[in-house]
Amino acid sequence: MYIPSSRPEQQKIATVLTNADKEIELLEQQLAGFQQEKKALMQQLLTGKKPVVIDS
Repeated sequence: MYIPSSRPEQQKIATVLTNADKEIELLEQQLAGFQQEKKALMQQLLTGKKPVVIDS
């Protein structure tokens, strides 16, 4: 495994990895929100609160 010896290169790599971690966290939060929204919509559909409209 290559380990860069220069401090600036190590800092750049750390910055990239930190940014990637932040992006992953945001995407996971989005996913959780979408899953919750899907769950709520499915509940509305299954209970009949929201009608299913099929275009012919």
